[in-house]
Parts: sequence; C-alpha cells; structure tokens
Amino acid sequence: MTDKKIRHLVSKPNRDGTMRHYWQPTKALRDAGFHPVKLAGTLGEVIDQAEVWNAKVDDFYKGTTPAAAVKPDTVNWLIQQFQQTPEFKKLGARTRQDHIYYWGIIAAWCGDMPYKHLTRKAVKFWLRGIQKKSEAMAYHCYLSGSRLYKFAMGDFLLDLNPFGKMEIAAPAEREVVWSWDEIEIFRAQAVKMGRRSIALALTVAYWLSQREGDVITITWTKWTGLRFELTQRKTKTPIAVKAVDDLRHWLEETPRGDALQIVVSETTGAAYTADNFRKLVAEIRDAAGLRKELQFNDARRSGATTLGEAGCTEDEIRAITGHKDRKVLNRYVKVNPAMADNAMGKVERLHEHRLRAKAGGGQ
Repeated sequence: MTDKKIRHLVSKPNRDGTMRHYWQPTKALRDAGFHPVKLAGTLGEVIDQAEVWNAKVDDFYKGTTPAAAVKPDTVNWLIQQFQQTPEFKKLGARTRQDHIYYWGIIAAWCGDMPYKHLTRKAVKFWLRGIQKKSEAMAYHCYLSGSRLYKFAMGDFLLDLNPFGKMEIAAPAEREVVWSWDEIEIFRAQAVKMGRRSIALALTVAYWLSQREGDVITITWTKWTGLRFELTQRKTKTPIAVKAVDDLRHWLEETPRGDALQIVVSETTGAAYTADNFRKLVAEIRDAAGLRKELQFNDARRSGATTLGEAGCTEDEIRAITGHKDRKVLNRYVKVNPAMADNAMGKVERLHEHRLRAKAGGGQ
C-alpha cells in the first residue's frame, strides 16, 4: 500500500483483488463523537482524505475544533464552551484527551439535558451504576464532571456543582513493579519480534523513571551523550539525568534515522502513537509469558523503587522522577525487603563505627 503508515487508515482486500479503505477511529475517538468513514478514489486521494480526518482529530485534542451546532445551555454545549477556553488549551495533551473521553461518556448519558438541571442526586445514582461495572471509570467520570462544572460555576455563576465532593472512592493505587529479570525477558522478546525500539523504550522508562508520554516522544536533541536533559510534558519540570551503562549501551547501539525521536517504529520509521505502542507492549509481554498485570507505565514506578532500594534519598529520587511533592513520591516508591536490608546494613555500619570509636578512645 504505502511505506508510511497513516493513522487510522485501514485497508481491506476485496474478492477481486482490489482494496477498500476506511478511516477507522479508536474507541476513545468514537466515544468522543468520531465515526468510521469509507474512503474512495486513488490511493493518494484516500491518504489525503485520511489525513484530513486526522487533522480534525488533532484539532479536537488541542481544543481548537470549531463548535458544532448543539442546543444552547445543554451539557453538550457546556463541554464545547470549556473546550474553547485558554484554560482548557493550557492543560497537558494527555489531560485534555482524558477529559474529552470521560465527557463523552457523560454526554452519552445527559448531553441534551440543560446543564443547570443536572442534580447531585441524579449524578450520584448514575455514578453508582457505573461503579458496579468499573470503579476506575466511575472515579474518572466524577473527576472530569467535577472539573467541567467547576468551569460552569466560575464562568456562568452556577451555584452548585452536581459532581462536587461525591463519595466516589479512588481506584486502588497500582503496586505492580517490574523485576529486573522481567525487564530482560521483555527486552529479549521485543528484539526477537523485531521491536527493538520498544525494548529501548522500556529501558529508558526504567532507568530515567519517566512517563510513557515523555519516553515515546523524547528526541535525540535531549541526549548529550552523557545525560538526558528534558522538560516533562505533563508538569513542565526540567530534568537532567545521567545515564547508567546499561542505558548508554542501548542508546549507542540504536541507529539514528530521519526521525527526531529516539523511540521509532520499525515499520513506519516514525514515532509511535500511544494506542499502537500500548498494543504492541501487551503483545510482547504476552508472547514472553510475563504477568498480564504488567504495564509499560509501571516501569516509572519500578525505576523509582530501584532508586529507593539503592538507598537514594527522597530529594535524589525526586531529582530524577520530577516529583515536586514528597507525598506523591510515596505512591511511586514501593518498599521491599532489599530496602530493609539496606537500612539494617547502614545501622550495622554505624554501630561498628561506634564500637571502633569507643575502642580507639580507650587506648
């Protein structure tokens, strides 16, 4: 078809050997209002049509999509109003995507309702129904709904936030940590499957303790040959981290193509999309026979835990992970027996030092 992979472009063979083409949005995009589109014409025309739809998606996530005609003063209208504000556009790309996704779920329930008519009782009953299926889904709908109505209270002088201060429990914090053996098994399997780039991504995420979004978009310009110097996309926190030998080895063995990014797909020669990246990570994990609960994002927690296991101070760990709050850091560093052994080793060395000092003083 084409050497360059076009986002959301799906081609299927017909019985006569010709191809039919579709622009196929992801589930998140479908929930946000995009629908599959059958494309026609020459291959070049099909690609052009797909790119037009991809541009609409990009504008949608940037919050620059012109508002479609919706009934004024409805929940759908309120969502559109917030998306057009500088406040929304200043949010991180992932945060905007998450809000849009969960607003889509809210809109499917009450989008045509006047936003002032939505009551706390109705919201609570609805969220409890979702909670029975997914506590995480209910919690994130609650957060996004609350954020939406906080905007309504500020800009439209609404007196009450129907999503405000609900007793919706946050999903249990993830405790999953990659062991070093699992990382090596995953990397070997990724290379075997022709996806060395994903093995490299896991290596970067683990040793730098960085988020998936930063890892798959990081460019060679951020690598000095000794350390990474970058600014985190979510928090805008500047990070400068020296690479350990294992990471440096993987980087030195990575060929630099035309792409600016360090992590580049072997099939497209371009950076991965988040959806495709996660799909491939799961395929490699399963092929390697690793635990199903392992996710790529757990590598950040795993790296932070390793730093703690090595005896690094909280401030040293935060200098690498970029956490500004020590309390937040506690969610990432998971205590383990090795840390306890390290602590007792320090105590033992301190005790031996005291004994030697006492013995020396008595001479």
